[in-house]
Amino acid sequence: MNTIVTAVYERGVLRLLQPLPLPEHTCVRIQVLETEEGEEMNEVRRAEAVLIAAGLIKPLTPPPNLPQVSEKRLAEVADRYAVGGPLSEVIIAERDGR
Repeated sequence: MNTIVTAVYERGVLRLLQPLPLPEHTCVRIQVLETEEGEEMNEVRRAEAVLIAAGLIKPLTPPPNLPQVSEKRLAEVADRYAVGGPLSEVIIAERDGR
């Protein structure tokens, strides 16, 4: 079987974003290729286009007169509010505190 899957590298471990149809303990060979920035967003846009074409969703249209927020401003706000770390870690810490 030859297939391409997307994975995220976190804390020294590659985490697949979708399961593989392989039996447990199957030996595989892995080739690591960094994705281009924005490549995954293109996949999301393609999926959205398919869903729109199938009539399952409607295109999202922004409200008129809504000011655009710059990438710089988004990063500033994210830095300001990201003091607790990743949400998953915050939830785990709260559970451990019970």
